[in-house]
Amino acid sequence: MECRIFLAGAAALFLAIAPAAADPAFKKLIPLLIDLPGFEGGKPDGMTMDTGEGSMTTASRKYSKPPAGVDVVVMSGPMAAGALAPMTSGMKYDSTEGHMIPAEIGGFKVLKTWNDKDRSGALLVALDKATVLTFSYRKISEDEAVALAEKLDWKGLAAAAK
Repeated sequence: MECRIFLAGAAALFLAIAPAAADPAFKKLIPLLIDLPGFEGGKPDGMTMDTGEGSMTTASRKYSKPPAGVDVVVMSGPMAAGALAPMTSGMKYDSTEGHMIPAEIGGFKVLKTWNDKDRSGALLVALDKATVLTFSYRKISEDEAVALAEKLDWKGLAAAAK
C-alpha cells in the first residue's frame, strides 16, 4: 500500500514538473509562422532533437496560391550555422539564368537567389550565428517574395530560437 502511495505521489510530481521542463523549443517558433496575405497557409510543423552533443530545432510552414507557393523553414543549431557559410563568403553570382546576391534587409544579412526559367528563388536570412530562416518561393517575383518574407517577425523568430 505504501509503495502505491509513493508511486502515485512520484507520478504526480513528475507530471507537475515535466511540462515546463520538456516543452520543445520549436513550440516557441510555430506561432510566429503567421498567415501570409493572399496565401492559404498549411499546418505549421516543428521538431527539436537533442543528441547530447548538440541540438537542432526546426519549424516550418507551407503556403499556396496556385500556381504560386512558399515554403518557410526556421532552423537553429549547428546545421543552421553550416547553412549560413555561403553568406560569409560575400560571393555574388549573376547569369542569364538567375542570380545569387548578398543583401541586407532590416539589419539582417540575406542571400537572395533567383532562377529565371522557373520563376523561383529563395531568401536565406541569418537570424543569428546559428539560426537561419529559409523562404523558398515559386511563381512569384523576387520583389513580392521579399515583401512577403518581411511580414514574418524576423527579430521575434531570432529571439524564440534561442
